[in-house]
Amino acid sequence: MKTVVPSVLLTLALACSGFSVTPVAAANATAPETAAARGLVGQYKGSWKGSDQNSGDLRLSFTRDGEGKWNAEASFTFEGTTVPTRMKTIRVEGTKIELLFEWDADGNVAHSKTTGELKGDKLEGDYVTGGGAGETRGTWTVTRV
Repeated sequence: MKTVVPSVLLTLALACSGFSVTPVAAANATAPETAAARGLVGQYKGSWKGSDQNSGDLRLSFTRDGEGKWNAEASFTFEGTTVPTRMKTIRVEGTKIELLFEWDADGNVAHSKTTGELKGDKLEGDYVTGGGAGETRGTWTVTRV
């Protein structure tokens, strides 16, 4: 009984916070839909720029199914080539997002942790990329299309 009570309290606290963490490979935890979260749904197009001065296009897409499960897709260009990604984690809290996705880089798996915030029709934020050629950081901005 002692282990059940803390677990139930933690579950209730997280459920009441409106916080949603969605592992893509798993069953996608559902969360109460907020007006801000509904505003996230759509397709976005923009650009990214690294601290190493590399840059390119960025496309993001967010959908939510009838059960409230988040789905997201991301692709970017590097040196003029479109790079598809595999979404690993989607986290949405109000107007803030965090995405973790991976892609193949010269035969190695690379990954990016992307955080940002929705302001009107614009999403913008920062990223950290690891794997492949080491860690790089940068910023990105996309606008709803």
